[in-house]
Amino acid sequence: MGRPGFRDLVARAITDEDFRAELVRAPAEVLVRFELTDEERAAVMKAASRSPGRHDRDHVQSFQSLMVRRWAT
Repeated sequence: MGRPGFRDLVARAITDEDFRAELVRAPAEVLVRFELTDEERAAVMKAASRSPGRHDRDHVQSFQSLMVRRWAT
């Protein structure tokens, strides 16, 4: 059986606060555990990128919102 895909990643990011924080903190390391297209990988990396001066909790919540919207499309 293959690695989990994009929907699995998003579902876990929505429901698992520790996983979501890890994904925001070190996205490249987390993404290797998932089977993603280049487009999906780029979308997650873009959503996980940090903005200067942004508080970690705010960033994690923003990331969660972006992933929910991405999953819905």
